[in-house]
Amino acid sequence: MGGTWYLQVIDAAGRRRCLASKATSKKDAKALAIKEEARFERQRLGHEPVDLDDGGGTVEEPMGWWIDKFLRRAASDTGASSIRKHIIGSVFGKLQLTQVTAGKIDLFLTDKEEELSAKSVNHHRGDLSRAFTMARRMEKFPRPNPVADVPKRKVVKRLPDYQRPHEVQPLIASLKPKWKPLFATALYTGMRKGELFALRNGDFDAGVILVSRSHDRDVPKGGRVEAVPINEELVPYLKKAMTASPSELVFPNDDGTMLPKHTALEQYSGAPCAGRGWSPATSTSAAGKAAGTRKPRPTRTRSTARSATSGSFRSARSARSASTTCGTPPRPCCS
Repeated sequence: MGGTWYLQVIDAAGRRRCLASKATSKKDAKALAIKEEARFERQRLGHEPVDLDDGGGTVEEPMGWWIDKFLRRAASDTGASSIRKHIIGSVFGKLQLTQVTAGKIDLFLTDKEEELSAKSVNHHRGDLSRAFTMARRMEKFPRPNPVADVPKRKVVKRLPDYQRPHEVQPLIASLKPKWKPLFATALYTGMRKGELFALRNGDFDAGVILVSRSHDRDVPKGGRVEAVPINEELVPYLKKAMTASPSELVFPNDDGTMLPKHTALEQYSGAPCAGRGWSPATSTSAAGKAAGTRKPRPTRTRSTARSATSGSFRSARSARSASTTCGTPPRPCCS
């Protein structure tokens, strides 16, 4: 009489479900069951979005889940910090997953263009895309990735900035004695800060440095071990650092422990701090001013490396790639 008719159907995930309906008769219930199973079939085939219980949660939930499950093992926490700052807690982050469309993602990224560079905006697009992809893979978001239809922002490619050959020795001379070997190694090899902090005495073999870890991780940022040629001008700096070190680390703290991940190296070079990097301004030390050298910063040392067999500077990535791929020091580059 006034009871509820339940529909027994197979949902999009292949599970048998019992759904309450508004049917008033057995005939109506059968018709609704056929209609529901047809809808679930369309969902299984990808012709229709899959139902998400309670709206599937909010955007910030899969982002937070992705950070906890995957980004916490990354070489740097910069990506996670940026996600927490710009996505988690934002109006967009509070949206229900069922409300997310390519248009809303595009509008969110467009608003971010007012405060972030095109490259940073593309990073956030990539963060969202990877989070949705992993959520789909883990069956937490059984729908097509909405980021796929959002275009990337155009990024203007500029020539990398790097220390000029005549700047390197005056720059090293202007540093405090304790830090000269570390900065020299950065300039001559293009190693990252975390790779330098994790460098050990056993990482040297037949004229190359085996870059196999980054700070407290057992693998460098690139995800592979690289063999970097040692320039002969770097050898005395490395010998001095290894002799002075009280532990197996080449560039440790005074007590032999590893330097903290967030060590601000600019304070040891005498350079004024400029945002997240080191100041590109002329050196503040007397020797640096006399030489007219610029202070190093992470991006500049990553773009500067001396070929093992020539006196000219070229891209650190090129030198590292050549030595890793071929297993031999890179050939001299043209001056």
